[in-house]
Amino acid sequence: MRVMKIIIFGISPALFLLGSVAASQAGQRMDWLDLFRELASNDPAVRDVARERLFRLDNGFWDVDADLLKEDVRAMLPAFEEKDVQVRLQVSAVLSTLSLGRPDGTTALESAIPVLLAHFKDAEIAIHRNAVFAIINLKPEIPDDALEPLIPMTQDSDKETADAATHGLTRFALKSPVARTALRGLMTGKDVPLHVKQAAVETIRVAKSDNPEIIGLLSVALADENRSLVLSGLRAASKLGALAESLGPQLEKLAETHPDPEVRANAVAAMDSLRSEAR
Repeated sequence: MRVMKIIIFGISPALFLLGSVAASQAGQRMDWLDLFRELASNDPAVRDVARERLFRLDNGFWDVDADLLKEDVRAMLPAFEEKDVQVRLQVSAVLSTLSLGRPDGTTALESAIPVLLAHFKDAEIAIHRNAVFAIINLKPEIPDDALEPLIPMTQDSDKETADAATHGLTRFALKSPVARTALRGLMTGKDVPLHVKQAAVETIRVAKSDNPEIIGLLSVALADENRSLVLSGLRAASKLGALAESLGPQLEKLAETHPDPEVRANAVAAMDSLRSEAR
């Protein structure tokens, strides 16, 4: 059995216990629905045999051509119709892992995208979390159809789901005015949880976008009353370097007047980074 760690930017790792799964060079090689049922069995002997079957498949999922992998993905989808939560959990975890690991996930998982979006509303937290993870990690691009259903998931009661959705929304904001408007609403909303705002700032830090509206959202973080969010904004500004030039006056004010010494020190570091890259 193999332990897969799903890590999305700054999100805390979610652990899924999976076998090593693969597709053959000829495409589908097994009855995936039966396999997921066996993995969810209450009989440990049945589960062990199913895991061993997966283990023997080696690592073809990562090497097989996307067009061949599509056959396996389509064969997995009926598992989402099962009433057994554990069966749905298995298929959602496998697809989430594929999305994270495949650079061509948007193509390879094309048939699964509508099903994953529908399972944003799955009553089982782990399943709708996996569905969101699978969508926001698609590469090279998240499909445009995912934006509308993704926005309300930023308010999900499950922290990891909400953070993942916020990361996805921030990815969209790099190219979509609609997403930027929604993201600004999160950053300025009084009732929006701190962890959601921090997830947005972390994604901005990683993306290093030169979009002035995106950089402007860091200004919102820097002006916040919450010390933790201000520090997250300063670290993001430091990472952006010269791209954060418009934040200069705000950084200078924080460096000179903020009562917290750690905030002042991070503001100085961000200004140094800005000046260093501007030379």
